Amino acid sequence: MMKNLFRKCSTRHHVGLLSQAMLLILFSSGVLANSNLEDIARKFSDPTSYYLLAEQYSKGRGVEKDYPKAIGWYEEAAKLGHIRSELRLGNMYYYGIGVKPDFSAARNWLKRPAARGSSAAQYLLGMIYLEGKGVKKNTQMAIRFFQSASEDSHSDAAYQLGRIYFYAIGIQQDIPKARKFLNLDF
Repeated sequence: MMKNLFRKCSTRHHVGLLSQAMLLILFSSGVLANSNLEDIARKFSDPTSYYLLAEQYSKGRGVEKDYPKAIGWYEEAAKLGHIRSELRLGNMYYYGIGVKPDFSAARNWLKRPAARGSSAAQYLLGMIYLEGKGVKKNTQMAIRFFQSASEDSHSDAAYQLGRIYFYAIGIQQDIPKARKFLNLDF
């Protein structure tokens, strides 16, 4: 399988994809030490390498867990447009993983992934607006984010929509809509 991946990458001139695949294989197999990955990431200024390095520090794979370093590498990747890094930063600031919860920072990091269709980012933005975390409560904005996420089968977003319509949270009660999102037959 890996031979086919390398052959496809090399014949289509996907050098970036090929180098990322090789880095991932070398690092996961322990051939590369963490310091080597840092050197490679800096040398090539590659957002995927930055992301992989951040993941190592965030999860403590092959290195001691170090959230400040992870955040630094996620930020480097995010500056270069790496969507998954922006989503991870949004999660870290929302849930307070390695940092004090900061809903304003979470909202800022989640905007782009949400705009690009990340249902996880849309869900968290919906929660931020529904609960007024770092922003003024805005049920209509929450509904928009939950609606987008639920269209991508995000069950927690659908549940929140059902709650909003059933309990009339910031809107008029709408039992048929609540039933639709809660998937109830009553």
